[in-house]
Amino acid sequence: MHDHVSMAHSGSPTASAVRIVRFLLLVGCLLLLAGPKVAYAGGVPVTACGEILEGKKGVLMNDLTCTGSRAILLIRSRLDLNGFTISGSGVLCENTCTVTGPGTITGSSRCGVRGDTDGLKFFGVARVKITDGVNITNNDCGIDVAELNAIGERVGSVSVQDSTVSGNAGVGVLATKSVKLKRTVVTGNGTHGVGEETAIGTWGTTKINIKDSDISGNGGMGVLGALKTKVTDSTVVDNGTHGVSGRRVRIGRTTVIGNGMDATCGITQTCADVASEADSTKLGSGTLCETSYVLDSGFPGTSLGVCSLD
Repeated sequence: MHDHVSMAHSGSPTASAVRIVRFLLLVGCLLLLAGPKVAYAGGVPVTACGEILEGKKGVLMNDLTCTGSRAILLIRSRLDLNGFTISGSGVLCENTCTVTGPGTITGSSRCGVRGDTDGLKFFGVARVKITDGVNITNNDCGIDVAELNAIGERVGSVSVQDSTVSGNAGVGVLATKSVKLKRTVVTGNGTHGVGEETAIGTWGTTKINIKDSDISGNGGMGVLGALKTKVTDSTVVDNGTHGVSGRRVRIGRTTVIGNGMDATCGITQTCADVASEADSTKLGSGTLCETSYVLDSGFPGTSLGVCSLD
């Protein structure tokens, strides 16, 4: 009996050891079947131009140089640029999407990021969020979510946080319904910094809210044309025409000076730091501006009487 027990323990594997081996083999097989996605628990790896993500999170794994109208299509999805660069084409978002940094989108013959309502949907929406160090630069335009749905409602919204939109040939950031900026730099864009000049009614964007941001050196207006425009704790300087404009303007703890840099200002048009409808402007404490203008009051027009040189 003693010899038999000794041989059982020393000459063959126990039942427990067999179960362990089987478990390890099973885990190995599962890892092989899962492929590279297991290594990137944060999302689906994106490695090539033309990828389509629907209802997923994608993680860019390398720089992409693409051609055509879009590099990546996001449908109700999220893309982490993961420190890499997309060049040559931009990102197209259908319905809702988020693009997170750090990372760069550059060199697109269209906009760096475009929002779409997903076409035929009667009550479609287009919502784009850009956050955490995305650099959108040297594209035909920066971010474009100028969308209407099938019944003509303004449904394009964009939120940009902790990012930079610079050096684009056209507008920096535009949307039909709302624009929200926080801790963001919009600078050196060829036309307007933020907002939309459009045939969609008198005012291109319904609501603009800017906080802790820098809107400077854009070729047209710094902030353009919302029914409701609010700017706080920001800098709006050295833009081509008006600094901040809108039907109803609220500005607090913000520097709005040195705007009207375009050669036509004072010659064929009046350019001012703040431009709004009469009796629709409120400047809070800590706000600095030098010139103002009542919209549609002609040339040279009438000031609002709210800035230091009025």
